Amino acid sequence: MSKISIIVPVYNTEKYLRCCIDSILVQTFADFELLLINDGSTDSSGTICEEYALEDRRVRVFHKENGGANSARKYGVEKSLCDWIMFVDADDTILEDCVETLSPKEHIKYDLIITDSYHDNYDVSPIEFVRDTLNRKLLFTSCARLYRKNILLDVMDIPNWIKIGEDLMLNVKYALNPDVHKVKYIQKKFYNYRINPQSATHTMQCSLNYETKICEYLESVLGDKKEYIESFKYFKLRMWKGLLLRGIEVPLDSYILSGLFDYHFSNITIGEKIMLKIRYSFVLKNILILLDLLRPLKYR
Repeated sequence: MSKISIIVPVYNTEKYLRCCIDSILVQTFADFELLLINDGSTDSSGTICEEYALEDRRVRVFHKENGGANSARKYGVEKSLCDWIMFVDADDTILEDCVETLSPKEHIKYDLIITDSYHDNYDVSPIEFVRDTLNRKLLFTSCARLYRKNILLDVMDIPNWIKIGEDLMLNVKYALNPDVHKVKYIQKKFYNYRINPQSATHTMQCSLNYETKICEYLESVLGDKKEYIESFKYFKLRMWKGLLLRGIEVPLDSYILSGLFDYHFSNITIGEKIMLKIRYSFVLKNILILLDLLRPLKYR
């Protein structure tokens, strides 16, 4: 297998950055380059990156104006010198055998290689990978995965307004690329996620408008491919349920309510489903009548 470029987008992570870089530089597989993309940090992150570049010839540092994680990753891919790309977030770490396990020569026949602790080691098609992603059988992440550089360059044009969900879009667009034919799952946990309260994931407020735009953009990416209809429906149901659990108002119509009932009771027997369908058809009808009666009260 060709050399690997490990790309780390860096933005104000001085507290965690050394741990991240150290975990990469001690890899048992040493034939890689490490690109640290300083995305307009205002703390000492840029200085820390330069220190490592002086200590290890595999480290290359680039400084750019702040543009977000996907912008920094795309910049890194453009500057990389290798055929394979792996992303690591600056507040996380990887195990020392991560790159070695991902990079055996026999993996050259794959277009995407994924570390995952919930699936056995097996091959899947791009269609199966997209379904697993939309069905949340895989994490919405682009970290600790091997991508082909030439394909990545074609799929990283993700809108700047997407701050939460860019990993999801990147993976779906990558798998839908016609040059992707085979995906490899490797059952092992290599990646250590750190809960950083300052990250975009934890600071950005969730809203119905944003989640709706995400769904609309994802639907445009999937196009009219029938093989993803059910998985996309499941994705939307998870989105609606998540908003409701956060106390965010959702326009509850019969489609959403019936879908939530189906989703909530998806793991029960056929007999139980029939009984629930009968029971909830009555409940659903009365909920909608009640909502129609209450709706005018909001404007009194």
